[in-house]
Amino acid sequence: MAYPSILEAQKLWHEGILSRLGLGEFQNHDKYIWHSLGVANSAKIIAAEVNLDADKAYACGLLHDFGKKIPQKKTNRFHGKVGMEAMLDLGYDDIAKICL
Repeated sequence: MAYPSILEAQKLWHEGILSRLGLGEFQNHDKYIWHSLGVANSAKIIAAEVNLDADKAYACGLLHDFGKKIPQKKTNRFHGKVGMEAMLDLGYDDIAKICL
């Protein structure tokens, strides 16, 4: 499977948020949390309407900004590439494409 289950996606998403909060650099975390959940839920609804895999769409939406778990400005690394690399390492090729 080139994407995680809903439960695994939620676990990874939570890990990403906790990582940034632990760094003390995620001042706008509420905005990020609602953005990611909104993208995930919207993707799921749209996918269901057009007969695509709604669970896959939800996982992709939830993890699309996974690379934001690192401080982009301080590390000078684009969050899309960081997310892509992390998802490729986990074997989630479909999510990696979405991150980038």
